[in-house]
Amino acid sequence: MTQNGVRVLSRLDLPPGRYKLRVAAREDVAMTEGSVHYDLEVPDYAKKPLDMSSIALAAASDRALPFGSDLLFGGSLPVPPTALREFPAGDELMAVAEIYDNVAAPSHTVEIVTTVRTHEGRELASTTETRTSEEVRGMSGAYRYSAHLPLKGVPAGSISFLLT
Repeated sequence: MTQNGVRVLSRLDLPPGRYKLRVAAREDVAMTEGSVHYDLEVPDYAKKPLDMSSIALAAASDRALPFGSDLLFGGSLPVPPTALREFPAGDELMAVAEIYDNVAAPSHTVEIVTTVRTHEGRELASTTETRTSEEVRGMSGAYRYSAHLPLKGVPAGSISFLLT
């Protein structure tokens, strides 16, 4: 715990709207405490013909980190999501997002493109995946999408992970 801290995951099912989230923690031995206040908006993904959730990002290096939760995102994310944005060389990043397809007819395809670029804009990797509207018939209207990005060979520095 002193090396990696503790990651606490909690799930809230909220209807679309604006919320104020407040989280506090206290450590009894050193008598330290802290809190975070966060303005949160839960979007209504049913309003647009096509919409996408935020991206949940995780790192393979967190496999040893204990966390108390069921399989996240239907098992698409086998380790806890992270708020960290710096990772060791050779790590592997995993990303999960949901794409909401609210167009019932006619049958169509949705193209999901993942691109990794350096801070200067040089493309390091790109993948394209095509899904059909038939995949979401009778379900929530969402495609669950996951991508893996091995950092082996990725130069040190800033990169952008784009999902379109």
